[in-house]
Amino acid sequence: MRQKIADNVTNTIFQTIDSIPYLGYESREAQEDMMLNITDSYRNKNNLLIEAGVGIGKSLSYLIPGILISRLSGKPLIVATSSIQLTEQLAQDIDLAKKILNINVDKTIGKGQKNYPCIQRIAKHFETTKDEKYTRFLNSVEDGVDKQNPQNLNINEWDDICVDGCSFNSCKYKSECYFFQTRNRLKEPCIRAGFMGDYIPKVIIVNQDLLISHLFKLKNTSRGIIYDDPCLLIIDEVHNIEEKTRSALTNEISINSINKIMNDYLSFISQTSNSQTSTNTAKDCFKQIKESFNLISKELVKESKKIDYEGTIDRLFIRNGDFDICKNICTNINQCIENLNIAATFKMNDRLENLYDTLESQLKELITFFETYGKLHDKNLMWGTILKRGNKIVINYCPKRIDRVLNQLIFKKKYPTIGLSATITVKEKSRDSYEYIKTNIGFEGEVDEVRNSPFSYGESRLFIPEILPNFRDRNDNYFNEVSLIIEHIIQHNIGGMLVLFTAKDDLKKVGIILKKHLSCSIYEDGSGMSQKEILKQFKETSGIILGTGVFWEGIDLKGKFLTSVVIVRLPFPVPDPVIDYKISESGNNSDKVLIPEMITKLKQGSGRLIRSMTDKGVLSILDSRLNSDNYKHRELIFDSLPIKTRIKTLQQLEEFQKFL
Repeated sequence: MRQKIADNVTNTIFQTIDSIPYLGYESREAQEDMMLNITDSYRNKNNLLIEAGVGIGKSLSYLIPGILISRLSGKPLIVATSSIQLTEQLAQDIDLAKKILNINVDKTIGKGQKNYPCIQRIAKHFETTKDEKYTRFLNSVEDGVDKQNPQNLNINEWDDICVDGCSFNSCKYKSECYFFQTRNRLKEPCIRAGFMGDYIPKVIIVNQDLLISHLFKLKNTSRGIIYDDPCLLIIDEVHNIEEKTRSALTNEISINSINKIMNDYLSFISQTSNSQTSTNTAKDCFKQIKESFNLISKELVKESKKIDYEGTIDRLFIRNGDFDICKNICTNINQCIENLNIAATFKMNDRLENLYDTLESQLKELITFFETYGKLHDKNLMWGTILKRGNKIVINYCPKRIDRVLNQLIFKKKYPTIGLSATITVKEKSRDSYEYIKTNIGFEGEVDEVRNSPFSYGESRLFIPEILPNFRDRNDNYFNEVSLIIEHIIQHNIGGMLVLFTAKDDLKKVGIILKKHLSCSIYEDGSGMSQKEILKQFKETSGIILGTGVFWEGIDLKGKFLTSVVIVRLPFPVPDPVIDYKISESGNNSDKVLIPEMITKLKQGSGRLIRSMTDKGVLSILDSRLNSDNYKHRELIFDSLPIKTRIKTLQQLEEFQKFL
């Protein structure tokens, strides 16, 4: 059956390729090859990795064969993207695929709970406050309304009205709820177009966070969130799947969570067995737990004072705790669990049964934490996070071997998985260019040849100023010089500019200087506006976006909207417990980790500039290492960038910008 489906899809693809020019679209050889290779992966039940450069049209390269396979197999195609912005873009690409194939396609977009309005919460807020605005909110809730498409809902009050712990079937508003209906559609198979006819192909679009959540639920409860037997699983921007999985597996401990577990535990004991011995044991145990947490907190606060940054400080190193003390605490927590189980033999109502299940799970998590902290085993990583405002301290831990987790969760399934990205290879001598991504995600399967971007980069320029401040300096002089160069670049730039930073503190300091000297609109990541709001206003006013994190990828600004991208520093990862672990696993060869991580992000950032066949502009990198012939990674970096023609003087820059 699989062979027959693949043969039919291949034939249809060839017919589609022949018809594409007549529909007014451009046919690209790399895209056609990818369609056929993805079909072969379905035929042979092989997983496949593909690097597809910007402009190839990778979405259509998997949507067209995936939709055709879905129609013939009766199983949905699942596509997981790395962000909600890409999810929404993909919905538009499906409409294009429908037009090219001239067939109906059922599409369902699934997002996290907090992206949907909750009718029950809105109604409850009105009952409590009698505020008429909640009546307006209720009138605005309809199919299609979510955080990204709020229509008449007030996005500033979204946290008050979004879904936060849905009661699903027990909710009296389920028949009216867009979230509930969407979640049901995510689980549904394809339906037939007619009596014994072909199926209506179905595409389920989710972000990677929801996919990972689904796979864990499926593994632990056999009840997932999404249809569990797709014809194909597509992971777009697959370079993000490792970090998404690590985030999903990361647990956190705070003094507030410890206190809540303690209070819930004591309340449970008092309402069931009312055992004084159990109560005293728990109080002594939680006293030890809080003493250890406070010790870690003091060390983290001391460490954080070395960092000049107001905001969240993530992944601070934590020294291991005393082995014997942690072992003793684990023994005492196990005694608390035993006492909890004894108390649970007494008569309980539904509320107490739910509390029992929660407490048992939370106590086991505390054991895992202290096993990690005291190095009772070596399975997990641990780090601290500090939110300076309020001085809130959180301790995080997660499994070390994310590659093994992903291997079992994704790459051992009976359906093929296709992973794609424009930035998953590193061209190092005598090494498989896919080696780093395969190792990180536990990939098993085939790799496709690298599909290079069809865009013309010859008309763009790579600007490495001949005089740059030393990248190691973090003083006022450094930020003044960087800001002055940015001012020179934008002085004759026709169009918008994106400046990418590796640290929010750097962004703030440069932003303060630029606002004093420039009259154009300047938008800062972290200023309170969402990325979507920033991009919307930027298109209307042009100017400069100063961005970190999310602005390095997923932004699609064509033509005059973006003609200049500035990368302030080479985006090497900041040392943290995760990076340190990867380096130790590589035989303590830091280059095997730091260089691929940096190259991947550098390619993502530089890829923001050229987004169409007619685009041209200037990519500027203000890192002094690139001016040194002795810098050993210099040529590898230049080889990784699509723009090859370099300029180094302001006069050359100005001359080029005249023709943009």
